[in-house]
Amino acid sequence: MKMRLARWQWGLLLLLLWLAPRADAQQIGESGFQQVKLEKRAQTGLKFLSMSLDPRLAAMGSAATAQNLNTSLALLYNPATMAQMTDRFHLALMQAQWIADIRYNGGTLAFSPSGGIYGVFGVSVVAVDYGEFLGTIRADNASGYEDIGSFSPTALAVGFGYARALSDRFAVGGQVKYVRQDLGTFPVAFGDGGDLISKDYNKSTIAFDFGVIYHTGFRSLTFAASAAIFRGS
Repeated sequence: MKMRLARWQWGLLLLLLWLAPRADAQQIGESGFQQVKLEKRAQTGLKFLSMSLDPRLAAMGSAATAQNLNTSLALLYNPATMAQMTDRFHLALMQAQWIADIRYNGGTLAFSPSGGIYGVFGVSVVAVDYGEFLGTIRADNASGYEDIGSFSPTALAVGFGYARALSDRFAVGGQVKYVRQDLGTFPVAFGDGGDLISKDYNKSTIAFDFGVIYHTGFRSLTFAASAAIFRGS
């Protein structure tokens, strides 16, 4: 008994075969060791830039784009709101402690020469200490894993910003900053001789922050916007 498939059934079968996940092949080297690819999943980068270091603004969900900060803290949220700073200098030092001994350290400094006629200049620094972690990989032993030593991820962002009030209601600001995150060195495969092949997981880039704020004059109605652009390196 012969079974015949219609054309659309053949097409559906080929489509399912094409969409089926491919199995990773294990290559056998001359020495007899399997060359196995080790995947690192659930990875993301530069998320530390989205964490708030100011307790009050963190309690507000970091909704500070339209807040009249008027201090150097504006560099971490909306640089334009630094333009209305009344003091000649402003310095802020912050630290946020998270679970697993993770510490966020930050500092901002703003300078307003000649009462803000030439705008406001600022510097910001954010550094993260994630502590020390124990690295492991899967292994065919009783515990199911093998220790590969400890590692200490770090992150750093250093920026220089400028803001100026174009009128008593409208202000613009921006910041350029160097950002780097180092998650450590991890094995990605076994070589033909059974040795581990490692890869550095670090990223550095130049980021640009822009912001505007406009006070309408109608009660407390304010329009504001901020954006960040990253350039890979």
